[in-house]
Amino acid sequence: AVRLGEAALRTGSSIDWQPMLADDLPVRPPATAAELAYAAKALRDWARFTGLRLAARPPPRAVAVAAACVLATLAEPRARGRAAESWRRSAHVAGEPDLAAVAAAAGAPPAAVAAAAASTEARERIAASARRLVALGGFRTPAFAVGTDLYLGQARIALVELALTQASDCRIIPPGAHSQRAAAGSGDP
Repeated sequence: AVRLGEAALRTGSSIDWQPMLADDLPVRPPATAAELAYAAKALRDWARFTGLRLAARPPPRAVAVAAACVLATLAEPRARGRAAESWRRSAHVAGEPDLAAVAAAAGAPPAAVAAAAASTEARERIAASARRLVALGGFRTPAFAVGTDLYLGQARIALVELALTQASDCRIIPPGAHSQRAAAGSGDP
C-alpha cells in the first residue's frame, strides 16, 4: 500500500481499492516449507525497504474478513483508500486493527459501517472483486490492474508505475525505463 500510494502520487494516478479474500480465489496447492520461509523473509525485506515495522503476529483471520467487509461498504475510492491505509497501518504495525478507526478514517460512521459490513451485500462486493481479478487472469493478491494489464505481487510496483506513466501525460522517467529512453536517443532529461 505504501509503494502503490507513492507510485500513484508520482504519476498523478488514483487508486480504486478493491478488497477481496483469498478464500474467493482459485485454490492453489499448499506451499512447501521452503516457500513459506522465503515468503516470510521477503515480507521482512520489503518491510525494511518501505520503513515499516511488522506486528509480531498477523491479525486474526476474522478481523481481516471484517476489515475487508468494512472496505467493501465504502463506495467512494478515496474513502476506501483512507480506510485501507488505516487498516494497513494498524494491522501490520500494531497487530490488532481497530475497525472503528478504519471506518472513521474513511469518514464513515463506525456503527453504520459495522452494520453494513455484516450484510450479505458487503460479502457479495468482496466476492465480486475476486471474480474481476480472476477474469483478468489473476489468482493471488496483492494484485494491481492498470486498465486490463495485470501485475501480481507487490514486487511488481515498479512495473505498475511504468504502466501508469505510459498511460498518462506524465513526463517522468520511471524506474526501468532509463535504458529504453537512452536507446531511443531522446534528448529529454
